[in-house]
Amino acid sequence: LQASELEENMERIQELSNRAAQSEQASVEARSKLETSTRLWEEEKERLQRDVAKFQKRAEDSVEAEKAMKEKLTSMTVQLAALDQSTNENADMEERHAATVEKLTCEMENMVKDHNTERKELVERYEEQLKLAEEQRNSLEEKLLGAEREMEEKMALEVQVQKLLA
Repeated sequence: LQASELEENMERIQELSNRAAQSEQASVEARSKLETSTRLWEEEKERLQRDVAKFQKRAEDSVEAEKAMKEKLTSMTVQLAALDQSTNENADMEERHAATVEKLTCEMENMVKDHNTERKELVERYEEQLKLAEEQRNSLEEKLLGAEREMEEKMALEVQVQKLLA
């Protein structure tokens, strides 16, 4: 009877040992995947931060260009007003002035629209990529926790086996 129990215990030990080895391999693979995913997430985060920095630079440049355009528009308006006063071609000058103001206003409005659209698209893309990376990282962390729980269960079973053998 004891030999039969000992044989059963030995089979259980072997089975537990095999499961522990599998669990350990799964844990190593999960940890490797987590490290790879974390590294890729960090690289993507750095790339996105560089993109955001470029976007901010473009936004600053756009603001400067808009200021310059407003100054130019103001200057042209002043020049046109002075010219208007100094000539008898008041109607002709007003038409040119209106056309210039309208043209510059349209250009400014288009530039602002393009700038806002580009900024919005970049922010949305950055947020989506950040969200995906976070979801991948969370998934790998859950897998790693599962593997660690299996390792703990294996260790507890090994302790029980050792107690039974003792």
